[in-house]
Amino acid sequence: MVGSTGRALYLAWRPRTFDAVVGQRHIVQTLRNAVRNGTLSHAYLFAGPRGTGKTTIARLLFKAANCLHPDDGAPDERCAICQAANEGRAIDLIEMDAASNRGIDDVRDLRDKINYAPAEARYRVYILDEAHQLTQPAWDALLKTLEEPPPHAILVLATTEAHKVPATVLSRCQRFDFHRISAADIRGRLAEIAEREGVDVEPMVLSWLARAARGGLRDAISLLDQLRAFCGDRIDAASARDVLGLAGLETVRPFLDALGEDRVGDALDELNRALEHGVDPRTYVGDSLIYLRGLLLLRYGASAGLRAELPAEELEWLEEHATAWEAPRLRDLVQGFGDALARFRDPAQLLVQIELTLLGGWEAPVDAVPAPPRRTRAQPGRQPADSPTEAPKVEDVVGRVETPRAMDAQPPALPARPPNGMSEAERSSGVGPMPDEVPAGAIAAAMVAPVTAQSTVVSAPPTPLEPRSEQSVDGSALDLGDVRARWPEVQKHLANNRAQFWFHRCELHDVDGSTLIL
Repeated sequence: MVGSTGRALYLAWRPRTFDAVVGQRHIVQTLRNAVRNGTLSHAYLFAGPRGTGKTTIARLLFKAANCLHPDDGAPDERCAICQAANEGRAIDLIEMDAASNRGIDDVRDLRDKINYAPAEARYRVYILDEAHQLTQPAWDALLKTLEEPPPHAILVLATTEAHKVPATVLSRCQRFDFHRISAADIRGRLAEIAEREGVDVEPMVLSWLARAARGGLRDAISLLDQLRAFCGDRIDAASARDVLGLAGLETVRPFLDALGEDRVGDALDELNRALEHGVDPRTYVGDSLIYLRGLLLLRYGASAGLRAELPAEELEWLEEHATAWEAPRLRDLVQGFGDALARFRDPAQLLVQIELTLLGGWEAPVDAVPAPPRRTRAQPGRQPADSPTEAPKVEDVVGRVETPRAMDAQPPALPARPPNGMSEAERSSGVGPMPDEVPAGAIAAAMVAPVTAQSTVVSAPPTPLEPRSEQSVDGSALDLGDVRARWPEVQKHLANNRAQFWFHRCELHDVDGSTLIL
């Protein structure tokens, strides 16, 4: 993947002047002023994300400091020093990779050589890339050079992790923080390179490349070079999605449409369909987060930042659909998607978390999942289940109870039990078998019967319960909510009953007419 000059595009289009640097004006202007005024420092620390121009500006500093005919603090690009630097043969420009030269012996060698005078230029510039990877003994060996440097040497430390540089080193350097380059600046630079290289690129693709680069211009140019190798001189959106695994609004739009209409099932189908076609899960979720954030900002009327980040076509679509969303729902989605991207690197875990996020604040419609069959028990004289008669409240039933049914009677024997009606464990514990259903009359009596210290319960001999033909005392049904609310009173009243062992280990499940199902 080479450009028309026979080199990779990011190398062919590396800035050769301060004016060609994109997005770091605060650093460029400071260095130009220092060169023009003759106030250069002996040590600089360039800190910032990758691909933002740290090494490039360090090379420009060498050219500007040694140019034979500087133009307002900038190199003229015509003298022998500038030509040698552009062609990579400047012997006074020394670059070292601290990732592979990180030991104390490497720094000692540098400390010995830095005392030698430059061969051609006024200053000898040492660029130490990835400086944060130096060992602690190496930093200690470098301190003496930073404290008393030779007048002809300039040391530039470049790092992506400035917090790993010792404080004793930071205090001896001028620090410059490189910013991530804005998407608008990256799009402009890519468009310029594509035009001068004779490549026709759709504007939407340039926006995708700028977004995928995440503030690194070098990464964006490398992606453009990769697309040109596949597509030739005509790069369209479809080819860009296939080669780079990008998503974009065109891909996530069905997903967003389904979410906006509360069709969460369809949204999950769209998500899985896109992943089956090879879209990277993190890319898909990340692009969805970008558009959900855009919808949220537009919902509150904040659009200034979006105009610089998104192309006009995407921004227009977001403005049309922002009013159809509820702000709380958008906030939950943005927070859920952002947390999932930050916490989970594995695609499978990320997908599960996104599914939980989508389902967390959504209630399935009644017909989405079939209801399980209701357990019923045939009883003589029962009212049909679909009868529209409204069930009276428990208080109404309790007021009409005259003689509650005794709860200490033995429930009906379960199938396949011993002939005597009790197992050995039940006989030894003194409790009867666990009843499946409890007569409602007994529960109603328990709700209203007073409980005193002198009250006792006389156990009757075990007799099987006969099926009742009436639903309650007056034939009306009980209400599950009322019975559940007063269930602790029932358990308290049955404290001295021989069946209390089972009741305290049961939960009220349902009301079937006048029968309670435990």
